[in-house]
Amino acid sequence: MAKRRVNHQAMPAAGFVEPWSLLGGAAAALHLSSDDAAPHLRIVHLDVTETPLPAMGWELSPAAPISVGELRQGSWIEIPLPEEKLRAARHLGCNVECLLTRNPTPRVLLQLGTLCVRLLPDGIVLQDGRSEARSDQTPWSGRWMRITLIVGLDGTRVEINQGERYIALALPPDSDWRASRLCLGGDETEVTTNARFARPTLALDGQLQAEWHFPSGPPVATLAPLDGDWPALIIHNQPSFAMASSRWDGTIHDPRLEPAQYDALHCHDDDMAPLDWPVTHHLRAPEQAMPGIYAVEVATAYGTERIPFFVRTAKPQAALVFLVPTLTYLAYADENLPQALFPWLCEDRGNRFVQDNGLLSLYDRHSDGSGVSLTFSRRVKATLRDDHLYPLSGSPHLLPVDLQLLRFCRTMGLAFDLVTDHDLHAQGAAALSPYRGVFTGSHPEYWTTPMQNGLRTFINGGGSLAYLGGNGLMWVSAIQDGLMEIRRGQGLGARTWDGQPGESTLSLTGEIGGLWRERGRSEFSVTGTGMTMMGFGPARPYRRRVAAETQSYDWVFDGVNEPCFGETGSVLGGAAGYEVDRTDAALGTHPDTVVLALASDFDASYATDPNEFFPTPADRDRARVAEMAIRRTPHGGLVFAAGSVAWCGALRSADGVTAVGQITANVLKRIASSES
Repeated sequence: MAKRRVNHQAMPAAGFVEPWSLLGGAAAALHLSSDDAAPHLRIVHLDVTETPLPAMGWELSPAAPISVGELRQGSWIEIPLPEEKLRAARHLGCNVECLLTRNPTPRVLLQLGTLCVRLLPDGIVLQDGRSEARSDQTPWSGRWMRITLIVGLDGTRVEINQGERYIALALPPDSDWRASRLCLGGDETEVTTNARFARPTLALDGQLQAEWHFPSGPPVATLAPLDGDWPALIIHNQPSFAMASSRWDGTIHDPRLEPAQYDALHCHDDDMAPLDWPVTHHLRAPEQAMPGIYAVEVATAYGTERIPFFVRTAKPQAALVFLVPTLTYLAYADENLPQALFPWLCEDRGNRFVQDNGLLSLYDRHSDGSGVSLTFSRRVKATLRDDHLYPLSGSPHLLPVDLQLLRFCRTMGLAFDLVTDHDLHAQGAAALSPYRGVFTGSHPEYWTTPMQNGLRTFINGGGSLAYLGGNGLMWVSAIQDGLMEIRRGQGLGARTWDGQPGESTLSLTGEIGGLWRERGRSEFSVTGTGMTMMGFGPARPYRRRVAAETQSYDWVFDGVNEPCFGETGSVLGGAAGYEVDRTDAALGTHPDTVVLALASDFDASYATDPNEFFPTPADRDRARVAEMAIRRTPHGGLVFAAGSVAWCGALRSADGVTAVGQITANVLKRIASSES
């Protein structure tokens, strides 16, 4: 496991607030890393219109000295070896199943004190500090093998059995093998091995002492043996669980049915566990704190950074509630965006910080090419900033766009409370039930089952939804104890990553991952629209539809005189861009849904959703639109869908409130009232 001090060249301060969603009156902790030991800290309110940002007179007290934090990257497995159990033994034996992935440099397979079985680019070496044995044969990557180590008074022998490839190495009986632990895949001193491991066993003098089967369910940090009194093994730095082992035969795709086929761990040399940085400051939100998005502002000698967090209210104060897309924020946080794959259109210090420190998001691949499926809230989120510019679009993305929406609401006198995705997951419909309407930000993409259930129950009970973004409610997600997990399907291409066959099940919950539309709960069936295109070309304006079915929704356009609107905006220059949605009855759009406006004539950079099949080129061309849609629910509510990630960036211009802003205000005022 490689240790490194945080590289602060791109960002002079970084850290996280835990919990990052808190009620007024509640306490939280700041975990800060900085190369300035004495920065000036203050709490600021981000979703307000004042400039400079107003300081909050909140309690913020130091708890520990500020220093440069440490990152530990690379997962591995440790088996404790109690001295009293080895004292009388003549031999120790270990057996483990292993599948190597990509390892371009020397890596440790097994380590016992000074004794080491090391994988080389051109072979295998067994060494004990005094002597070594080598083989110029290298185990095949991508194929399971069995590694057997026997060490004792008669010498040391390691066998690697991979069917047609068999490697055996031996050393004379002078190894110091009575060590305190046996490590699989490396340890905390060096780069760990990219590999899958399964079913390690220990034997003394030929008698089996302990056997471990890794769970096909939620990740664990320690694991007791199947029986006996041997200590639990220790799993370091969050590898992936519920991975197909050598027993997977392709007939079972659900670990709950045959756990033995999914009892492997996938260890990566760039895995990271939740950070255990010390608490540097305590903070407390006042009891009557206004719901909203706040930040700890850290002003150093080298620059200023703001670390966001969210404040909710225990008692509802408004008819509207903003749903903070914290799962989407986590999924994108620390996106690496290697420039060999993704040419940058602008610089962003957060993405530079990510590359300087080897961080990864759920959009990235591990160094061995496998997809990153786990992330966590106790981490630096260098790209989650109020001034973040997305290098692929040259525009603000996620939090800064959502802040434009909330600042717009403040300007227009639209009162709102705030809940996060994590709150909706924990409380379900109860998180929304005190309100008449819920509105989203620009890109609420990742949803858990309790979140889906909660929103659907709210709408079915008469609540209204203003979905003010695009590509929302798309990916099945799971969260547990600060962890977030996704599993992607196949055929997604280079933009993200493909999952491996048979590995679409979430280890945290046992659910099938992938797209919600593949689970029969498409975004179309909730919002009326769903993802149709993605691109980074110029955003397009909307044109209002004038038809008989739109007339009962003329109130949406009160104060809007022009038929074409959304020609300007902070995201790609307009209201319809980046990722856009359309209606589609075949994918779940309700028959009562009415398209009020659409955008078309997108340039060739906009590609239709690769998950969709279009029978003819004409069908594909008809799908190359963004649609703004609305419907009344049978229970007295409204569901409005803006149809674009760029929508919230087009609410205001230098001249004031735009037509997009007026439409948004009309919708929010209507759903906040009893007239829906």
